[in-house]
Amino acid sequence: MKLIAAAALLAAQNPSPPVACVPQQEVADLTITLLPAFIDAAGPHCARHLGAGSFLASREARAMAERLRAEAGPRRESAARGIRRIVGNEVPAGLSGTTMLSVLSEGMIGQAVSGLDEVKCRNADKIIRSAAPLPPANIGDLIAAIGALAFLDRPPSDGAPPICPA
Repeated sequence: MKLIAAAALLAAQNPSPPVACVPQQEVADLTITLLPAFIDAAGPHCARHLGAGSFLASREARAMAERLRAEAGPRRESAARGIRRIVGNEVPAGLSGTTMLSVLSEGMIGQAVSGLDEVKCRNADKIIRSAAPLPPANIGDLIAAIGALAFLDRPPSDGAPPICPA
């Protein structure tokens, strides 16, 4: 968490020009890169709300995470560009894009999972269960397109750039 705060502080001291939008391919690659860690963390967390029979707590969810992990390697550079666009183009000296991705993803995943209550766990469980049969590329494309559609008429409220429309 201290590294995340340091990265945010450095970015705030060296503001970058605003990015108009994040390309869908970078969002798709970011999804494929981060989703395995989300599944790993959300499984035990949501099992407390949904029971051990939830999809997120299942062997099938772990297999999905492994399939995504196997696809993530060549997508990490693109995913790092996406995260850099989201948090700002300034990367602290000596911190590569992929290192920044790793550092920031831990905090992002932890924050996302800690905010999952029973209702959000049910929805996350349904989304992951529904996406599980899809090839990784389709999962990434689907999430990117839904994200772009969600911000078509309004920018994200947190100041992050929207996802570029198709």
